[in-house]
Amino acid sequence: MLLNSLIKLDVKIYRRLCWGYLLLFVFCVFTWLPICYQWVQWLDVKVFYLLNGSLQSWWWQSIWGLLNHKAEGFYSILIAFSLNCLSIYSAPANMRKRLWVAVLFFWLMFEAFYQFNHMFLLKWLDWHRHSPSLQLSPRVLLSEVLHNNKIKDIAFSSFPSDHAYFIFYWIGLSSFMMPKKIFYAVLPFALFLLMGRVFSGAHWLTDVIAAAPVAMIVLSWSILIWLWLQNKYDNYYDQLKQE
Repeated sequence: MLLNSLIKLDVKIYRRLCWGYLLLFVFCVFTWLPICYQWVQWLDVKVFYLLNGSLQSWWWQSIWGLLNHKAEGFYSILIAFSLNCLSIYSAPANMRKRLWVAVLFFWLMFEAFYQFNHMFLLKWLDWHRHSPSLQLSPRVLLSEVLHNNKIKDIAFSSFPSDHAYFIFYWIGLSSFMMPKKIFYAVLPFALFLLMGRVFSGAHWLTDVIAAAPVAMIVLSWSILIWLWLQNKYDNYYDQLKQE
């Protein structure tokens, strides 16, 4: 469970932070160096045509249309949050109150960085990377072939993928928190959802890949802040008991 795991994970968390920063640095190098950028761009284009080009049959279009519907994001977050909350009841009764606080804290940290990302990249840096569906042709636009304008298949600011950031963050959090049997049962579906926006053309493959180290860094800092707050609370509570 999360509470027991966090107490013993200081070293692993610092390692995860180091890996997160390293992967983000490597990604930036590959993205910005001219020679590497050409290779990355080639990979992005190839993957887009491979996945988006497979959307030829109605049933295959319908599956990915459903997984790219704008309501999918809301329901995915609702289901993910509910699974985290339900996992609390596998803990001893005396630990559940603190676990409720932990779940709310980690989800607030997720939302805080989500808002910061939009302010930092979109408003301050004015960084807008258009999705492949806006730049490449021929392509299959699910919103057109399925006649549903609520399907997300274009993005004027696709980097990094918010959808992938949410999934990677939730996978990392749930690996600490959920019972292992439940976690490994839902993990394949979570990974399956990662590719939804690439199929529809709303994101490049590298938009999804970049979200992984970002989520790793945000979650690691969230855990460290939680540990610091928890220790502060425990020390304060012990002082009150002694008085």
